[in-house]
Amino acid sequence: MTDALRDVARLVLRESGVVIRDSQLPALEAAIRRVGPGMTAARILERALRPGSEELVEQLIDQVTIKETFFLRHREELEAIDFRALAARAMAAGRTSVRIWSAACASGEEPYSLAVLALEAFAPGAAPVDVLATDIAHSALARAQAGRYGARSVRHVDEHLRERWFRERGDRLEVGPEARALVRFAHHNLLHDHIPPPGEAPFDLVVCRNVLIYFEAEAVRQTIARLQAALVPDGLLVLGAADRLTGGHFFARAEARAAPPPARERHPERHRRRERDRRTRTERPEPVVPAADAAALDAELELEQGMTALAAGDPEAAVPHLRRALYIDPECAIAAFQLARAHDARNDVAAARRSYWQALSLLEREGDEVAGVLRTDLESVARARLGALGEG
Repeated sequence: MTDALRDVARLVLRESGVVIRDSQLPALEAAIRRVGPGMTAARILERALRPGSEELVEQLIDQVTIKETFFLRHREELEAIDFRALAARAMAAGRTSVRIWSAACASGEEPYSLAVLALEAFAPGAAPVDVLATDIAHSALARAQAGRYGARSVRHVDEHLRERWFRERGDRLEVGPEARALVRFAHHNLLHDHIPPPGEAPFDLVVCRNVLIYFEAEAVRQTIARLQAALVPDGLLVLGAADRLTGGHFFARAEARAAPPPARERHPERHRRRERDRRTRTERPEPVVPAADAAALDAELELEQGMTALAAGDPEAAVPHLRRALYIDPECAIAAFQLARAHDARNDVAAARRSYWQALSLLEREGDEVAGVLRTDLESVARARLGALGEG
């Protein structure tokens, strides 16, 4: 059965770009059971060979790629989009609207969020915005087109936004006609289909968040390059925070930028411990890191320098900074995560494993967000890399 599951995993990879590691095979088996009564890996493989099997494979991919999504996810990234500036550039270039593509839109919360924020930006006037929302799963698109959402999906929508742009339908909220009018949906496979989608002109803004973390590295690079090519000159590509953490910063040809993550909140007890550590550092053993002036060590500065080196493609230079950040602040989960990435980039498998496990342990003590990134996103990336490194 495991061999059949691995073959199904290869089928999913070939058709969607989504990587399923051996550690994730039990989850794949559960997804297969959700496709239909009595469905097994062997039956999936047998039926996938028949003509007209596309719907079955799409159902499987839909089950495999189900993930958490909600309105205004990573709100600071979306609110940093200057819709009026985009409109001014579009009009100056002779276009009548801002063309937006929400790629891998899942059940529609993201494109509707973009529509609502655009309506707010241009209120009380009309919003000259056209949002194309695409996804690989027909079932996800059907839910998106229905436009009705439960409490969990809308939990971060402010009351005034609910009143202006949504309608109550029993125990659910329905996207109002103004926002619906700005969004259209289409089926699209990021891995195999043409980019931009057939019949579509280049976009002023492409939003593709929290999907590339499921792709192999080469597929990530190719997809980002194709998304960038789908932009107008000076267009904006917005990736998810987790995508940026795993793939680097890819905001090419963009004047506008998503807002940087907010500074890490200084937890009182952590701040007191840091000050105590500074006073007593001379009594401690030296850290096992390259020599540095202990008096000059500062966790946040070291973290920033390490992340800068990592973003510049120099993991060797990043490692000592990130080690020092962890020495000063042993509970800094994001430092452990970035150190794991640096070891990963250096192909130091053993060190990368240790640091990913350390990051997972520290993330368990954090709140919902860590340095502006959802904790669950960081955990999913760490577990995915552990699976890739042979330790799920």
